[in-house]
Amino acid sequence: MKKATKESLKIAKLVHVWLVEYLVEGQGFSEKTQASYEYSISLFLTFLEENMKITADKFSANCFSVKNIELYLIWLKDYRNCSPSTCNNRLAAIRSFLKYVAYQEPNLIYLYQNSTLIIRKKDIRKKVSAISKTGIKYLFEQPDSNTKTGLRDLMLLSILYVTACRINEILSLRLKDIRFDSTVTVVTVIGKGNKIRTLPLENKTTKLLELYIKKFHGKNPIPIDYLFYSRNTGKESKLSQDAVTKQLKKYASKAHLLHVEVPSSTSPHQIRRSRATHLLEDGVPIVQISRLLGHSNLSTTMIYVEVSDVMMFKALKNVESIQMPEVAKKWKESSNLALLTGIKQIKKN
Repeated sequence: MKKATKESLKIAKLVHVWLVEYLVEGQGFSEKTQASYEYSISLFLTFLEENMKITADKFSANCFSVKNIELYLIWLKDYRNCSPSTCNNRLAAIRSFLKYVAYQEPNLIYLYQNSTLIIRKKDIRKKVSAISKTGIKYLFEQPDSNTKTGLRDLMLLSILYVTACRINEILSLRLKDIRFDSTVTVVTVIGKGNKIRTLPLENKTTKLLELYIKKFHGKNPIPIDYLFYSRNTGKESKLSQDAVTKQLKKYASKAHLLHVEVPSSTSPHQIRRSRATHLLEDGVPIVQISRLLGHSNLSTTMIYVEVSDVMMFKALKNVESIQMPEVAKKWKESSNLALLTGIKQIKKN
């Protein structure tokens, strides 16, 4: 087997530094995003080996040509049955790497520029609708707080809804991230890009939280323990998202039988979106909602929240109550189109 060339080693080093240092330290990406990008590049390298017969001695910058990337996307779709959104995510990872390469090796900037010409796959996203306030009420009534598991699940759902946090932000909470105060209890979460947000809790949620900590963490809780931990591996390991999703779907299925607006496949993300929509219904300014959600751009929040039936009904009532002033007639009955429509007529020479 032939050994890797200097060119191969240079590109390999760029891949390694991009993944290990640049994405995390330079861009502030989370471990989850970094792992996703690493998997995408790993898949691309697998494709090059198996389909393009690229060995270590042949690995070079030219392997990231438009032709190879386009063939890779076809391979993802036809061989691995990847959805359009997954193909787009894999393409985004490659573009991110090539952008880094262009910064480190200006003579290779053409690789990144060419990659931007590749058309993304058309992705028809399934709309995630907000659940009504009534639907949320039915959902929260399903966990049996008299049992230990039910108390944990009710606590998790409550703090997830009140803070409108991402599920990973909630599961990453440690006891030291909670500050009880005589006026208001706050939690500090670390969001995307390692951005820190401090969020207040309602009194009802605070009381439930105090009961939960007493039941699950005892009288002398350890600050570094996870608030929601895995029973199998202990308080030093956080509860998994899969476990939360499984429990949530169980409660959602029960709530769906009582109230059709609760989807039987409710997700943590749907609860976050519902909270944002409810705040908008209550008249909370969109800027404050954006800060609560941890969005960098207001435009993201504008897409995120939706106009519910409640807001639409209020808007229509306001329109009906407005007395429209009578407008003077500006057009005359005429065979001339300009006069007929009431616009300025162009004079003939």
